[in-house]
Amino acid sequence: MPARGMEPRSPVDSVAVGTGASSRVSSGHVPATPHRAPTPRRLPRIAPFLAGLVLALVAVTPALADVELRSSDPEAGSTVANPLTTVSLTFSGGLEAGKSSFRVVGPSGDVGTGRASEDGVTEMALDGLTLAPGSYEVRWTAAAEDGHLTRGTFEFAVTDPTPPPATPTPLPSATPSEAPQSSPSPSPAATPAPSPGGGSAPAASTSDLLLPIAAALALVALVGWMLLRPGRAR
Repeated sequence: MPARGMEPRSPVDSVAVGTGASSRVSSGHVPATPHRAPTPRRLPRIAPFLAGLVLALVAVTPALADVELRSSDPEAGSTVANPLTTVSLTFSGGLEAGKSSFRVVGPSGDVGTGRASEDGVTEMALDGLTLAPGSYEVRWTAAAEDGHLTRGTFEFAVTDPTPPPATPTPLPSATPSEAPQSSPSPSPAATPAPSPGGGSAPAASTSDLLLPIAAALALVALVGWMLLRPGRAR
């Protein structure tokens, strides 16, 4: 008999305890198991996926890259001699023609604007220029086909053309020239000196000249006869 004032205790039923444990197990309360890390055996399954992703990124990267200036004519920082009629720029990729252009600025301001001829080309050009000597700046904007913009500047200088060296003109060979023959000048006629008497003597006649000659001959003949006569020989 239980003591007065104390509640009666129920006897421990081993069967009931066992039934309760079984009921708890059957009710679905399974003890949690710890999370397990992926074993190395699962990596070969995702390796092809990772390789494909890397290849896709490598293939897409060039398409998203900005175009860059590869070369120009005239070159950046160069000095060229006139005549310079064309300025051209070449880029690393295709251009969007509507957004790509460049300006040439000279000592007096803007000279002209060059553009791409169509979408996808890699060159922009400006033709028909007449540039005075001086320094020039090119300000360019290049739009890639995906819309990315790149900007830049460079300078060049223009000088007057150097004149060619003068070619010496050959001198003509000296040829002996014939001395001009001087024509004999007429000698002045002798002027008869005036006679002391102031007047000209009258010319002697022929008869006056023959008389002295005849007298001289007669005298010679007389002297010869006198010397040669026979009587003188005795």
